[in-house]
Amino acid sequence: MKKLVILLILLAACAQQPVQLPVQQVPVQEIPIIEPTSTPIVPLVEKCVDPDGTDEFVQGTVAKGDKVLNDACLSIKRDGQLVPISKVAEYTCENNEIVSRVINCAFACRRGACLRNVEKQQLVADGACKTGKVGFFSITKCYDSCLPNTQCAPAPLKTRHFSLPYQLSCIVPSDSWVVDRWFEFEVEQQVEALVFVDVAGSEFVRIEVRDASERLVAVPLAKRISENRCFGEGSGFASASLPKGKYEVRISAKGDGTDKFRSFKAKNFSIAVLT
Repeated sequence: MKKLVILLILLAACAQQPVQLPVQQVPVQEIPIIEPTSTPIVPLVEKCVDPDGTDEFVQGTVAKGDKVLNDACLSIKRDGQLVPISKVAEYTCENNEIVSRVINCAFACRRGACLRNVEKQQLVADGACKTGKVGFFSITKCYDSCLPNTQCAPAPLKTRHFSLPYQLSCIVPSDSWVVDRWFEFEVEQQVEALVFVDVAGSEFVRIEVRDASERLVAVPLAKRISENRCFGEGSGFASASLPKGKYEVRISAKGDGTDKFRSFKAKNFSIAVLT
């Protein structure tokens, strides 16, 4: 019995003592450091893009990065105001850079592109002027398609010594400018227009359009159309801003040299309204 009591006392004493477990030491593992690669970062190259190329009849857009340019009509400053001219700044790409070229338009430039063709309203055909309405215009008075004191029937011009080939025989007996009225017309509403003319004659000719206050509006033709006494044909056009009102078309011719006989006849007059 005594032995049993001693055993129980020993067991109780052992239960009160914590169990000591052996400590296992684990070595510390080092985390490897990843060094950056030596491959360089290549920047993106901005590309010049021009979808329309150098088509002057289309308003194109050229872009490179943040830079964007549109084809544009050119103007000049006259009397403090910008006046449009028949030229377009055409932007395109060259060696991956934006470059510009100035292109002459055959007729006019509108909204960043050359006009491919224009629709003409013919006011006078082959010198035959008739009063009446034509589109936005009305011919109010007709004068003569020849200059003063002349005849406009094709015939050879004869002098004392020789005969010249057939010509108009609208004789200008002077080597200075001879000016006369051709016809008058009215504009119903303001228009931007191209004025076209055709004439026949020799030496220097000039066609003018003036408004009611005598202000020069357009000179569609002013040049030498023949190098000799035989008649030739000349044509031309000019842009004009025509506010509502009355206008007069004047014809003129000038001889050159010792022979003062010159021929002249106004033929066709047309206006193209630009939209």
